[in-house]
Amino acid sequence: MHNLFKMYLYKIRHSKATLVMLLIALGMTLFTRAVTKAVEVMIEKWESTQEETEAGAEDTMEITVDSHEENETIVDSYVTQLKGGLCLLFMVIYAGIVFGADERQGFMKNIAVQVPKRWKIVGARIAATAVVLVIFLAISFLWEILMDLIFSPGIPFGAKPDVLIAIGLEFLLHMAFLSLTIFLITWWRNAGLYMPISILLATGFHSLFANLFNALITALKGELVFDVNWLFSIIQVETLPVHGGGSDWLFAGVLAIVYLIVWNGLNILMIRKRDIV
Repeated sequence: MHNLFKMYLYKIRHSKATLVMLLIALGMTLFTRAVTKAVEVMIEKWESTQEETEAGAEDTMEITVDSHEENETIVDSYVTQLKGGLCLLFMVIYAGIVFGADERQGFMKNIAVQVPKRWKIVGARIAATAVVLVIFLAISFLWEILMDLIFSPGIPFGAKPDVLIAIGLEFLLHMAFLSLTIFLITWWRNAGLYMPISILLATGFHSLFANLFNALITALKGELVFDVNWLFSIIQVETLPVHGGGSDWLFAGVLAIVYLIVWNGLNILMIRKRDIV
């Protein structure tokens, strides 16, 4: 497994997709922050103009715009970025590119047949994915600090224990979903299937079906007995509270671990039973 792990890290390090995906993600973050800041400045100028032209009027429209929420910190802003799902989306695409290449480039035919314990293939993929995710999160965090220094100068750092717990849970949630993505890659082996399905799930398309099922249950029972969206909390990283999650944190953590075990277990069973052809 150690050699497989090093092989995947070598592939990742020398893959052009690594640099391309990282630059695109950082570029989109910069563009989003720049546009948001420009809109804030425009609204503030409009507000100032309105106050000047309507001075003395009894009914004056008041619009309050803050560059960031009260008591918001750099770490809060970073967690909010993770909850937006951009990191998850790029990691899903990246996993599809790197591990999907195993099928296209003959890895499963030439190397996997020489591995007596095929669970090591799944273990190496998960370990390599975790390393890339940690690196991606670290670079994103440094980039977030730079963005806040540029667009929100004076914002405090704010590395509070509860926020650090939220970051750890976000890592687990991301890994749980990426385990599902790797399972789909092993199962379908066709980028035309696993890639669009994974992207749709990562962008929240599943909530449409979950809400339809909730509506059906409500119509039959007269009330919503159980919100199906909770079962998809692994692919709804945006629902995780940033501060003081309590039971929500516990549920998300337990469900993430269960999903990690289930998807990786199914992946191991599939790759052990599959004929390498």
